Amino acid sequence: MVTLQRGYDLPKTKMIKGKYPVAGSTDTIFFHNQYMAEPPCIVLGRSGNIGKPRLYLESCWPHNTSLFTKQFKNSNPLWVYFMLYNLDYSMFQGGSAVPTLNRNHIHSYAIKIPPIAEQNKFAQTIEPLIKAIFHNRKEIETLSKLRDTLLPRLMSGEIDVSCVS
Repeated sequence: MVTLQRGYDLPKTKMIKGKYPVAGSTDTIFFHNQYMAEPPCIVLGRSGNIGKPRLYLESCWPHNTSLFTKQFKNSNPLWVYFMLYNLDYSMFQGGSAVPTLNRNHIHSYAIKIPPIAEQNKFAQTIEPLIKAIFHNRKEIETLSKLRDTLLPRLMSGEIDVSCVS
């Protein structure tokens, strides 16, 4: 259904500010000037925090602490995302001190896969919702940056709002 691959090394000293999200084990950890995976890309935690898939609809850099979808094998990416989202990853966990997810254990996991036509119908239904969520997240990021820029200036008195009614 899908081929998962370990993410790519990117030490902090090599990160260069850019527009491409670096997908770590739990979240976007940086925005780099290069990408290693094309959209759609599903990224899940491989080391430290395992599982918790995230869907990227933009080019991204899957970090070495993650696994990502290298190839969809006649499967709809949105359907695959929700299938992976609902798996219990505790059964795949390895490592004693640091939880680790082995992609070979997931690759060998057997599930019933609906025909591609049903997967596509599911994806067609949820795609507008997914796009709305992504749009809202971008708006939240923009507003958060604006808040973080303005609030210190308001608190210091650099911006005078006394004349605003």
